[in-house]
Amino acid sequence: MSYVTGRDERGRLQAEAVRHIRTAALKPDRRVRFPRLLLGVVSLLCIAAMGVFAVLPHWLVLASLFMSLVVWLLYFVDKRAALAGRRRTPESSLHLGSLLGGWPGALIAQRLFHHKTAKREFQTVFWMTVILNIAAVGWLVYSGVAARIAAALP
Repeated sequence: MSYVTGRDERGRLQAEAVRHIRTAALKPDRRVRFPRLLLGVVSLLCIAAMGVFAVLPHWLVLASLFMSLVVWLLYFVDKRAALAGRRRTPESSLHLGSLLGGWPGALIAQRLFHHKTAKREFQTVFWMTVILNIAAVGWLVYSGVAARIAAALP
Protein backbone atom coordinates (compact mmCIF):
# COMPACT_ATOMS: atom_id res chain seq x y z
CA MET A 1 0.00 0.00 0.00
CA SER A 2 1.25 3.50 -0.73
CA TYR A 3 -0.14 6.83 0.40
CA VAL A 4 0.59 10.50 0.79
CA THR A 5 0.29 12.16 4.16
CA GLY A 6 -2.04 15.08 4.49
CA ARG A 7 -4.07 16.90 7.16
CA ASP A 8 -7.74 16.70 7.93
CA GLU A 9 -9.99 19.69 8.73
CA ARG A 10 -8.77 19.72 12.34
CA GLY A 11 -5.07 19.63 11.34
CA ARG A 12 -4.44 15.98 12.21
CA LEU A 13 -2.28 13.78 10.00
CA GLN A 14 -4.13 11.42 7.70
CA ALA A 15 -3.43 9.20 4.70
CA GLU A 16 -4.50 10.51 1.31
CA ALA A 17 -4.29 9.12 -2.21
CA VAL A 18 -4.13 5.58 -0.86
CA ARG A 19 -3.20 2.95 -3.47
CA HIS A 20 -2.95 -0.80 -3.17
CA ILE A 21 0.30 -2.21 -4.51
CA ARG A 22 0.34 -5.71 -5.98
CA THR A 23 1.12 -8.01 -3.07
CA ALA A 24 2.42 -10.82 -5.30
CA ALA A 25 5.69 -8.99 -5.78
CA LEU A 26 6.10 -8.59 -2.02
CA LYS A 27 5.51 -12.22 -1.02
CA PRO A 28 8.59 -13.88 0.40
CA ASP A 29 10.21 -16.75 -1.46
CA ARG A 30 8.86 -19.84 0.31
CA ARG A 31 11.20 -22.36 -1.29
CA VAL A 32 13.34 -24.20 1.20
CA ARG A 33 16.99 -23.26 0.91
CA PHE A 34 18.61 -26.63 1.27
CA PRO A 35 22.41 -27.09 1.32
CA ARG A 36 22.43 -29.47 -1.65
CA LEU A 37 26.10 -29.04 -2.50
CA LEU A 38 27.23 -29.69 1.06
CA LEU A 39 24.94 -32.69 1.48
CA GLY A 40 26.04 -34.16 -1.87
CA VAL A 41 29.76 -33.80 -1.14
CA VAL A 42 29.41 -35.10 2.42
CA SER A 43 27.39 -38.06 1.14
CA LEU A 44 30.07 -38.96 -1.40
CA LEU A 45 32.75 -38.71 1.29
CA CYS A 46 30.70 -40.93 3.61
CA ILE A 47 30.19 -43.51 0.87
CA ALA A 48 33.93 -43.52 0.13
CA ALA A 49 34.74 -43.82 3.84
CA MET A 50 32.34 -46.77 4.19
CA GLY A 51 34.28 -48.45 1.39
CA VAL A 52 37.64 -47.73 3.01
CA PHE A 53 36.46 -49.11 6.36
CA ALA A 54 34.74 -52.10 4.68
CA VAL A 55 31.28 -51.13 5.88
CA LEU A 56 30.13 -51.33 2.26
CA PRO A 57 31.52 -53.69 -0.35
CA HIS A 58 33.91 -52.03 -2.78
CA TRP A 59 31.71 -52.85 -5.76
CA LEU A 60 28.80 -50.99 -4.15
CA VAL A 61 30.95 -47.95 -3.40
CA LEU A 62 32.32 -47.86 -6.96
CA ALA A 63 28.81 -48.30 -8.41
CA SER A 64 27.51 -45.40 -6.31
CA LEU A 65 30.39 -43.11 -7.24
CA PHE A 66 30.02 -44.03 -10.91
CA MET A 67 26.25 -43.45 -10.85
CA SER A 68 26.78 -40.08 -9.16
CA LEU A 69 29.03 -39.06 -12.04
CA VAL A 70 26.53 -40.34 -14.63
CA VAL A 71 23.61 -38.51 -12.99
CA TRP A 72 25.67 -35.32 -12.66
CA LEU A 73 26.35 -35.51 -16.41
CA LEU A 74 22.64 -36.13 -17.12
CA TYR A 75 21.72 -32.98 -15.20
CA PHE A 76 24.46 -31.04 -17.02
CA VAL A 77 23.19 -32.17 -20.44
CA ASP A 78 19.57 -31.49 -19.44
CA LYS A 79 20.34 -27.98 -18.21
CA ARG A 80 22.22 -27.16 -21.44
CA ALA A 81 19.33 -28.53 -23.51
CA ALA A 82 16.83 -26.47 -21.50
CA LEU A 83 18.82 -23.29 -22.10
CA ALA A 84 19.20 -24.02 -25.81
CA GLY A 85 15.58 -25.12 -26.32
CA ARG A 86 16.64 -28.62 -27.38
CA ARG A 87 15.22 -32.01 -26.50
CA ARG A 88 15.42 -32.64 -22.75
CA THR A 89 16.47 -35.62 -20.65
CA PRO A 90 13.32 -37.34 -19.37
CA GLU A 91 12.69 -36.80 -15.66
CA SER A 92 12.24 -40.55 -15.29
CA SER A 93 15.88 -41.01 -16.38
CA LEU A 94 17.06 -38.54 -13.77
CA HIS A 95 15.01 -40.30 -11.10
CA LEU A 96 16.19 -43.77 -12.14
CA GLY A 97 19.80 -42.63 -11.91
CA SER A 98 19.16 -41.25 -8.43
CA LEU A 99 17.43 -44.46 -7.37
CA LEU A 100 20.41 -46.51 -8.59
CA GLY A 101 22.79 -44.63 -6.31
CA GLY A 102 23.48 -41.42 -8.18
CA TRP A 103 21.57 -39.14 -5.82
CA PRO A 104 24.70 -37.47 -4.36
CA GLY A 105 25.70 -36.42 -7.88
CA ALA A 106 22.15 -35.20 -8.46
CA LEU A 107 22.29 -33.03 -5.34
CA ILE A 108 25.57 -31.49 -6.46
CA ALA A 109 24.24 -30.89 -9.96
CA GLN A 110 20.99 -29.37 -8.69
CA ARG A 111 23.00 -26.82 -6.74
CA LEU A 112 25.71 -26.11 -9.30
CA PHE A 113 23.33 -25.76 -12.24
CA HIS A 114 20.31 -24.39 -10.31
CA HIS A 115 18.35 -27.09 -12.06
CA LYS A 116 15.19 -28.97 -11.02
CA THR A 117 15.08 -27.33 -7.59
CA ALA A 118 11.86 -25.32 -7.91
CA LYS A 119 9.58 -27.99 -9.32
CA ARG A 120 7.89 -29.42 -6.23
CA GLU A 121 6.67 -32.65 -7.88
CA PHE A 122 10.17 -33.42 -9.14
CA GLN A 123 11.70 -32.80 -5.72
CA THR A 124 9.12 -35.03 -4.03
CA VAL A 125 9.94 -37.95 -6.31
CA PHE A 126 13.66 -37.19 -6.06
CA TRP A 127 13.66 -37.39 -2.24
CA MET A 128 11.64 -40.60 -2.42
CA THR A 129 14.38 -42.10 -4.61
CA VAL A 130 17.01 -41.00 -2.08
CA ILE A 131 15.12 -42.66 0.78
CA LEU A 132 14.52 -45.84 -1.24
CA ASN A 133 18.19 -46.02 -2.27
CA ILE A 134 19.44 -45.59 1.29
CA ALA A 135 16.93 -48.17 2.53
CA ALA A 136 17.95 -50.66 -0.18
CA VAL A 137 21.66 -50.23 0.55
CA GLY A 138 20.98 -50.57 4.26
CA TRP A 139 19.07 -53.79 3.64
CA LEU A 140 21.83 -55.16 1.38
CA VAL A 141 24.46 -54.49 4.03
CA TYR A 142 22.59 -55.51 7.19
CA SER A 143 21.01 -58.61 5.67
CA GLY A 144 24.41 -59.86 4.58
CA VAL A 145 23.41 -60.02 0.91
CA ALA A 146 26.04 -57.45 -0.08
CA ALA A 147 28.78 -59.46 1.66
CA ARG A 148 27.66 -62.68 -0.05
CA ILE A 149 27.71 -60.95 -3.44
CA ALA A 150 31.15 -59.50 -2.71
CA ALA A 151 32.44 -62.95 -1.68
CA ALA A 152 31.09 -64.51 -4.88
CA LEU A 153 32.83 -61.94 -7.10
CA PRO A 154 36.33 -62.82 -8.29
